[in-house]
Amino acid sequence: MGEIKINKTTDVGDHFDEAKHQYTRDGVPKSSATQWLSQFYSEFDSEKLVRIVAKYQKVNHIQLKKLWKAKGTKGRAFGDYIHSMAEIYYLACKEMDTSIEQGEESPHAIVVQNLMKKLKETYEILEMEVWRIAYIYELGFTPDLVLRHKITGQIIIADFKTTKFTDNESYKLVKNKNAKLMKEPFRALGMREVPLDKATIQLSLYAVLMSEEPSITYMQPEDLANIPRWVIHIPQNIDKYENGYEIFNLPIIDDVVLNALSEFI
Repeated sequence: MGEIKINKTTDVGDHFDEAKHQYTRDGVPKSSATQWLSQFYSEFDSEKLVRIVAKYQKVNHIQLKKLWKAKGTKGRAFGDYIHSMAEIYYLACKEMDTSIEQGEESPHAIVVQNLMKKLKETYEILEMEVWRIAYIYELGFTPDLVLRHKITGQIIIADFKTTKFTDNESYKLVKNKNAKLMKEPFRALGMREVPLDKATIQLSLYAVLMSEEPSITYMQPEDLANIPRWVIHIPQNIDKYENGYEIFNLPIIDDVVLNALSEFI
């Protein structure tokens, strides 16, 4: 097995400021995949929403806004923690046959450790959080994991998710029918502004961008239809799943994403 790439890119003129989540190419700022995708969502008026919810719950809207902000900060910190545990596990034992040697014994760290061990039984990890700026479309993006099946050679693109995914607080393929429809071209697919559909578009976008990268030799555009995209859900309440995590195979909508790229770049 060759060296696994982690947090690095091959293009000298490209730079990623992780703290600011800012990609630049030769000093020129470039949009991230997340920023590009946001144009297909409706504008979120948090001030209006917090007042409506506060009135419904009969609470002070200022206090409710502070609570939401605190929960958002906590959620982002938890997501960063899960990603860090996966990286620590890899760096502590590149072959992933031994346990973390960082003195980390939290339940979530153990869940991540067990997940990575399980993956190691069947897959090579080709890349972990390797950021790039797309060669053609010049969007910055950072897939969490790229896996290759040890026997079949099957490539899989995977992303960790830690937040509530549906109205049932799981990653079951159930959608809130009251959520707003996305803008075209995704509206035509009935896609709504819910984490399930956002993740589906995100992973298809990653796949398309990766397939056209000259530096990536393990997948080509003609391979796209045969490359699964996984969401690996690790919730704060790990009792939701038997192993503390669940893997979900997402739909593939690469043709629609390609059309959106050609029209909206």
